[in-house]
Amino acid sequence: MTLSQNLATMLKKILEVVASISEMGIMRFGPEGMFLQTMDLSHICLVEIKLPPDWFESYKCKDNTNLTTSFGTLVKMLGCIESGQRAWLRQGMQEGSDSWELELSGSNSVFTKRFRIPQYTLDDELMQIPDSDADTDFCMPSGNWSKIIDELSMFGEIVKVHCGEKGTTLSTREQTEDVAMSCLIGLDDVESYEACDEEFEVNFPIKMIQKVSAARQAACLGPNGKITVHLTDERPLDLNYDLGSNATARFIVAPRMDED
Repeated sequence: MTLSQNLATMLKKILEVVASISEMGIMRFGPEGMFLQTMDLSHICLVEIKLPPDWFESYKCKDNTNLTTSFGTLVKMLGCIESGQRAWLRQGMQEGSDSWELELSGSNSVFTKRFRIPQYTLDDELMQIPDSDADTDFCMPSGNWSKIIDELSMFGEIVKVHCGEKGTTLSTREQTEDVAMSCLIGLDDVESYEACDEEFEVNFPIKMIQKVSAARQAACLGPNGKITVHLTDERPLDLNYDLGSNATARFIVAPRMDED
């Protein structure tokens, strides 16, 4: 499979976010594209990355195969790409081998670089996420969402999300001082907004959402740079980044049920 410099940079930025949540995981390749699912050690955040064949510059994979490796190592390798180069990700360059190789080449002005990707052994078990309708859905530029989260994170560890028909309010406060911040995401601030008739509140760990919001750097390299937020009473927060060509980065963050 081949990635242009822009796509390789997008994949690097996505894997940077994944690596901040989980050190290692399984990248599953098959005829329908690449799928990655992993979770942090505290079971707070579940990550799913889907990259269909059309997302890549070129893609060929007849059989299902797995690459179990360190996300941080892949980030370092992809970070070595230079202007004008492309990235080739290949399996089994030697007959009978299940090894993987990353090659960066294609520019006359720089050297061709090849990396052997280390493989590890992990439990190959996928979590099944049941389909359900959210109580509140809205879509907005991922940069705007990230800015709100970064600012809220300065004033507390827990963000309270209040959902209603006229918008969603995010608020947080410091535990030791009487300092608080709130922000209303109104109907005029989003591209679409759907809500149920009843209002509700849910609490989430702001630091984990802040980690996830760094995915904006990859989404902004795509065609629209949007995030879709799904909220349900007493259920996890479901964040979906559009990476273009039906590729998505999905992050599911568990609520804090012990907060008032």
